[in-house]
Amino acid sequence: MKQWEKEKFVVERTSTPITKTSLIKDFENISLKKGDTVIVHSSMSKLGWTVGGPNSVIEALMDVITREGTIAMPTMTTGNTDPRRWNYPSVPKEWWPIIRAERPAYQPEATPTRGMGRIP
Repeated sequence: MKQWEKEKFVVERTSTPITKTSLIKDFENISLKKGDTVIVHSSMSKLGWTVGGPNSVIEALMDVITREGTIAMPTMTTGNTDPRRWNYPSVPKEWWPIIRAERPAYQPEATPTRGMGRIP
């Protein structure tokens, strides 16, 4: 499915656009508040079509929790695993030593996530 088809599907399943303002109200309705510590596992398509996309979700969370709290979003960096365990896709065995020797080190501020969605 192409990206525009995925978005069309989400639009069709959303009765009213989700906004930063509506997300703040929703977060407060589930008792999130300033200073809380939260672990966020998310799915944009399950939220519904959101004005501003993942940026609005993150900003709404930050506005509710504030700098006094903590927002954690589990992510995976599968590129930093051993290539012998890779399946999707697997790589030729003769590539493994090259990958191990040349792969950049993990950098929390720069290493991208993979397959974890748009919010993390």
